[in-house]
Amino acid sequence: MLTESRVDILKIIHKNSKITIRELSENIGLSLSAIDKNLLFLKDLGILKRMKGANGGYWVIHFKLP
Repeated sequence: MLTESRVDILKIIHKNSKITIRELSENIGLSLSAIDKNLLFLKDLGILKRMKGANGGYWVIHFKLP
């Protein structure tokens, strides 16, 4: 299920694919662990993927069509 927080995360990543988890936390107002849990959920669904690791990496959003 895409909660409001998860949609917010996707919107922010769509605007800035190089955003860090700390920046997401500051923008949305959730703890770092809450951001991590939501990112893991989005990754598990195949909607979100991190490319090139933690340093210098970026996010890629994939939309699955039914």
